[in-house]
Amino acid sequence: MTLLTCPAAFQAHDAGPHCTPPAGVQADPLDALFLRLKQQQEAEEAAEDREAARLAAMIGNNGGPPLVEPFGIDAPWFQFADAEQIAHLAKIHVRIERRKLILADDYEERKKIRASCVRRMRRAAGKN
Repeated sequence: MTLLTCPAAFQAHDAGPHCTPPAGVQADPLDALFLRLKQQQEAEEAAEDREAARLAAMIGNNGGPPLVEPFGIDAPWFQFADAEQIAHLAKIHVRIERRKLILADDYEERKKIRASCVRRMRRAAGKN
């Protein structure tokens, strides 16, 4: 590994003539590749941000309702919830989503066990 004479907190924007290897030492090509990839990624992110801003300016706000209902609740009673109840609903919503994920994992595990048992049953019955 070669050492570059760069500051300890080397960032992509710090790359310049002051970050050159000492005389007689080869620069690491992986460092140059990493720097180039990081700059390319930042350029792509900036282009996506510009495109999103351009589309948002074209679409504008028509004053309609939000596209996603809070907590997935699209019920008339939700309009009458006060701030304390909404805060409590936020906590409950996180718990419910967590339990859904746990149940989904359990269902997948049960599905795998069932499939292996069905294969074993078919082999035992000679239907392979």
